[in-house]
Amino acid sequence: MLPKLRVPVSGLRLFGLGALCLALAGCSLPRSAPLQSEVMRSAPESTAEFAVYEVTRGLLPVLDTWPALPDPRPANWPRRGGGDFGTAIAPGDEVRITIWDTEDNSLFTAPGESRSAFEPMTVSPGGTIFLPYIGQVRIAGSDVTAARQTVERLVQETVPSAQVQLEVVSGRNNAIDVVSGVNRPGRFPLSDRNVTVLSAIALGGGVAPSVVNPQVRLQRGSHTYGTSLAAIAADPHRNALVRGGDLILIESDPRSFQALGAVGEAQLVPFDRDVITAREAMSMVGGLMPERANPQGILIFREYPRAAMPGHPGPAQPRVVFAFDLTTPDGVFSADRFTVADGDLVMVTESPVTAAQTILRLFANAVGIRNAL
Repeated sequence: MLPKLRVPVSGLRLFGLGALCLALAGCSLPRSAPLQSEVMRSAPESTAEFAVYEVTRGLLPVLDTWPALPDPRPANWPRRGGGDFGTAIAPGDEVRITIWDTEDNSLFTAPGESRSAFEPMTVSPGGTIFLPYIGQVRIAGSDVTAARQTVERLVQETVPSAQVQLEVVSGRNNAIDVVSGVNRPGRFPLSDRNVTVLSAIALGGGVAPSVVNPQVRLQRGSHTYGTSLAAIAADPHRNALVRGGDLILIESDPRSFQALGAVGEAQLVPFDRDVITAREAMSMVGGLMPERANPQGILIFREYPRAAMPGHPGPAQPRVVFAFDLTTPDGVFSADRFTVADGDLVMVTESPVTAAQTILRLFANAVGIRNAL
């Protein structure tokens, strides 16, 4: 009969604690983000449903050839053209006419009166107004001076000594509506034909402070144009002239990206500028967690339109993971040239060193307990 092996009690305790630590090492410890190896586990397989690309200087020009991503913002915007001083009279404008005549027994003035003020008239859809003894007079398309001369010439055919005073109050077709996103929304008559989009926003008291990266919407008839306020301010040719009947709306940029993992704050981040790079995105969420983040494992998840894949340059799969290594100069510079898109998921993976450090702390605590026994 073999003799029994005697193990000191303290050795048994140390062995048990070591086994406990090894067991913990094989388990998934609580973490704020996955490891890069966990996310990429199926990437090398031919059946993987996503493609992985390391973002480097060589990849950046290739990305420019890939299909454009959907953008919720309108893409077209009118260019600025030349305008004219003075506003053309339009249907719907209100016209006020006063006829001055000093002759006795005038057709237009009462005895003892030198002037006769007509009731305000609205320019008809056909562009005319009606005057007694004269009939329909077309004035739409003329400025105030030309319209007054036309009316006065017709009046003087009947009353040669008469003089005409004409005033116009702009109607809907000679006014613009600044609807939202400004401090004082309202309808504003056009003083002349040189009123620009920026001038119209100023008439509304400027952009409201709650609007993030203001986007300008210009509704003109059945067309809707859109661009950002920053783009208009940067290019004078984009500061288009408004027209009577235009509607202007200012709203926050509808785009956003999501940040998860070992970042300063996991959140849904609205676009506060027209273009956001991967490096700027890291700053916007509070940077990387110094004790947990893996700077070699910055991942951006993106999905391209599936219909754009066949027969066109693009990724191998519609679902794409872009990987960044911020421990190399090329990785840092490339991250500053990579543009984040609407709907992207930016994930900072956990450093594998963190799990090892956790195990070491557990083992150190275990040894401390053993020594205390």
